[in-house]
Formats: sequence, C-alpha cells, structure tokens
Amino acid sequence: ASGAGFRYALGGHRESRIDVFVYPAGAEDRAQAMEQGMAEFKAGIHDAEKAGYYSDVRTVDDADFPLHASTSPVDKGGSATGDAEGERALRGLVESTKPVGRRLRMQLDMQPLGIPMHSYGYLFYKQLYFFKVRVSAARERIDEASFMALADDAVRTLVPAIEVANVGGCMDNTIEVPTEADP
Repeated sequence: ASGAGFRYALGGHRESRIDVFVYPAGAEDRAQAMEQGMAEFKAGIHDAEKAGYYSDVRTVDDADFPLHASTSPVDKGGSATGDAEGERALRGLVESTKPVGRRLRMQLDMQPLGIPMHSYGYLFYKQLYFFKVRVSAARERIDEASFMALADDAVRTLVPAIEVANVGGCMDNTIEVPTEADP
C-alpha cells in the first residue's frame, strides 16, 4: 500500500511479463527481514490461489539468489594471482557487498483459462525496502531453461537499477488520534 509497482515487457518476448513491487520493510536485521518478507510473499501466493487467480501452484525451488552473477576467478573460488590468503579476504569483502535475495520457482495454472505458467518470484531487502519481482510466462511459449535465463537476467538488470529516494523517518513519528474522534 505504501510502495510502487510497475510492469515491464520485453521486445520479442510477448510471452513474458515482469512485475516489480518496491515497498517499505523498515529497519530490520537482514535475515529477519528476508524471513518475514518470504513468509508474506508465500502467503500472498496462497491467498491468490484461494481467491481463484491461480490453481495447481507447485513450488519447484526456494533458494538464495545472488543479485550479481559470479564471473571472476575470485568470485568462483579460483585464484587470479596465486595469493590465496589475500584472495580469500577479497572474496569475503566482495561477497559482503553483494545483495543476496531469494528466488521462489513455481509452476501454476493461470485462471480463468487454466493456462500453464512458469512463475518465478524474487525478493530482496535493500535501502529499508523490499524489492519483489515476479516473472511469468506461458509454458507453451518458452522452455524452462530459457525462461530461467531470461528471468534471472531481468532481475539482475532491474533490481540494481532501482534506487529508493525516500528513506525518511516515518517510523519515528507518533500520530495521535483523539479518543473522541469520529471513527
């Protein structure tokens, strides 16, 4: 309710839709925020299924998802210079600055037509906000491996590009409502 949502489409990929939601999470321990956020995310999917938007929702996988793909020898645990101790320290520093979220891989049928869909949900906690991304596509139009590559790339492109401009102190304010006020 206090956030923003928007939808992206990709040229040449009419079968796919990418929905992004950015909403306040507050000042939380990262692990606690992610646990709470994923619980809410899964509850929302369950509620949508109960409401008849989806049917036959199956979770394929629920795992950590690094926002930045590992490409360097240091990221992959290899040795670029032979200085193993220095590279371990560098790897630790690099890893500590990379946001890690969660990816929820699902298969479901979109109602009312019962269209079988790939649907991945991603959740990140940064700048005191949740960044939630849902990528969905009809299974008849794109295979699983191509969909995963498309979805992961979209998330790794979009989420780092989104910056929250307002991290105000609204949680620090007290709003007093007179007890005799009209409900």
